[in-house]
Amino acid sequence: MGISTIIGIDQSTQGTKAILMDNEGELLEKFNIQLAPIPLPELYSEMRRWREEKTEVDRVVAYCHENMTCNISEEYLRNVAS
Repeated sequence: MGISTIIGIDQSTQGTKAILMDNEGELLEKFNIQLAPIPLPELYSEMRRWREEKTEVDRVVAYCHENMTCNISEEYLRNVAS
């Protein structure tokens, strides 16, 4: 059995029940979400470009430290931020 996702609550005269969908494909179709795959080389090159432009990455890292509990190394956090 796959993981179900609650997409709504039905409150009818018979009682309240959760409306579930059983897979991501159904969710994507129901909400008309389209995905576009990104080749890994393009992703990595964009990450490197952002890492070199330190201002934005530093801003995101600072935001993460101020608003989140970061239990990863600074290097990994910078990768996530970029």
